[in-house]
Amino acid sequence: MLEQLIKIKRINANKNAEIIKWIGECGNISGEKSINYNNSCKKVKIIQFLNNTRIWMLPEEIGIIN
Repeated sequence: MLEQLIKIKRINANKNAEIIKWIGECGNISGEKSINYNNSCKKVKIIQFLNNTRIWMLPEEIGIIN
């Protein structure tokens, strides 16, 4: 799944404006990391965009482009 092309489809309302600007943008999955989310360990995807910016997102917040 690494290097798979993705598109940001939605972001939860509690995210900051710096992350919200990436809605609709395409990037590649460059890795994964584990976070504590709602009292459980959850794997999130690290996404890298064309300008080399990297952010992490919950899997339900991204859409896969075939």
